[in-house]
Amino acid sequence: MLSYFRNPKEIASSDVADDICELICAIMEMENFDARYKGIPPSSIKTHEYMKLKRRIARRTAGRIAQGIDITKDVINAKLVGLLASCNQTLDLWIDPNSKIPTQKFTETFQTIHLTHVRRMRNNIFTEIAQRRLEYTGLHSSFHGIVI
Repeated sequence: MLSYFRNPKEIASSDVADDICELICAIMEMENFDARYKGIPPSSIKTHEYMKLKRRIARRTAGRIAQGIDITKDVINAKLVGLLASCNQTLDLWIDPNSKIPTQKFTETFQTIHLTHVRRMRNNIFTEIAQRRLEYTGLHSSFHGIVI
């Protein structure tokens, strides 16, 4: 557990890479939806299919991308640009600008993205264990010297 917490950059970078990959996947799905329903006027069928798409994205990302009505492709794109800027990367590292085909980095991250939930749960468990140990140490040291 100590080695896990001694390398926080690795934990953070894998989470950011997973988040970037999830956002790119969501944008790609929304673009496919737009292409499929291009030219079709808004209707109950299109609206129903759009909500199904948003639920599918939210379910796949365990709620990290919300399914609210205000979450559009532009909002997701803004989040993606912010994440890329925070880790000094460009979209070209993830998607080829000429062919719009995902790069090797995207493919590698996408293949391990199903482990995101497990990694985050492990991080939460280890953090909770560390906090409980600190509490135990604090309680034990506060009773030191008290005669009962």
